[in-house]
Amino acid sequence: MRIVKVQTCKLDHRLVEPSIIAYKSMRYARNGLVLLETDEGQFGVGELSPLKPVTGDTRDEALRFARYVSTSLKDSDPTDIAGIHSILEAASRKIGFMSQTASAAIDSACFDIVGKSVEKPVYKILGCPKPRMILNAVTIYLRSLEDTARKTRELMKAYSGNGLQRLKLKLSGDPRLDKARVLTVSEIFPGDLMLDANQAYRDEKSAVKVLNDIYDSLGPRVILVEQPSPKDDLQKLKSIRSKCKIPVFADEAVVTMMDLEKIIRSESADGVNIKLQKAGGFFWGCRMAELAKDRGLGIMVGCMLESEIGIAQDAHFLASISRGVVASDLDTDLEIKTETVTSSSRVPFRDGARIPLDRPGLGLELHSSYACRLRE
Repeated sequence: MRIVKVQTCKLDHRLVEPSIIAYKSMRYARNGLVLLETDEGQFGVGELSPLKPVTGDTRDEALRFARYVSTSLKDSDPTDIAGIHSILEAASRKIGFMSQTASAAIDSACFDIVGKSVEKPVYKILGCPKPRMILNAVTIYLRSLEDTARKTRELMKAYSGNGLQRLKLKLSGDPRLDKARVLTVSEIFPGDLMLDANQAYRDEKSAVKVLNDIYDSLGPRVILVEQPSPKDDLQKLKSIRSKCKIPVFADEAVVTMMDLEKIIRSESADGVNIKLQKAGGFFWGCRMAELAKDRGLGIMVGCMLESEIGIAQDAHFLASISRGVVASDLDTDLEIKTETVTSSSRVPFRDGARIPLDRPGLGLELHSSYACRLRE
């Protein structure tokens, strides 16, 4: 089997409501699509979802990298995943830049083809006979107390039939506001809570105090906090972890395998948020998960601002991890207005979890509008 065509296009997704985190506000997801076609008529699809401060690349950079490497990908075997990544790494050395999100999209498309060629879903290709049920959180972004309460009720109503049991709250770095928002949600929503500071706390003492105050009020209902401090200061992250009653997970600080090794050596986190858009796809994500498990770190599987395509990739990855996963927040497709795939091929949200479909490859069928654009 050989790749005969590599196609790319932009994906612009309008969000239902602005995505506001500690350092950025977003109304659109500026993503991209990669489609691979083989000489046997198989198609594989992948999405790239960059955010420069996190993934290290922009959409323009990611698409430029994908187009640059397309010549080298032609005539290569998409089922030779290690070989595909060797091509990507050779290209990155030549131009002095690696796009993690383009790598993730190309990797996704190759795994999609592998699954279709043997008529198995990707999670089975990765060695898991049956998906595990990992409770999935839906995110509440930064907003006022009143809007936070409103959004909490809206989500409870919207996902009452999906078995919603966890919410994730973004934190601002303002201790009083953050504590008030968390307690407000806890009074309305009876389930688990996850917190995500997105590096907002520069003062470790303030971070420890507010997080411990929250834990003293709510106890183990608060299952983790992501990246309370700046990603480049692992000593500060370690200091917070040593005093915090809530498990501390690294997110922005962990992009590549090298970053994960630094977290392990520094003992600066209780767990890590592995996102395939950061890692570069299944190939590296699976290796990072194995290393994290072997070193006793908890694993969270997260996402960028991905549509149904990227979430399908993430859900197969989540389903394939045999142990060590404590949480996921694969929810951005729920907040995007556009539809990239047919409704019947979307990853379901049921019993509080995102479970990939038992269909070949990623199980996706592109929406007609995107299929037409790629045929142009």
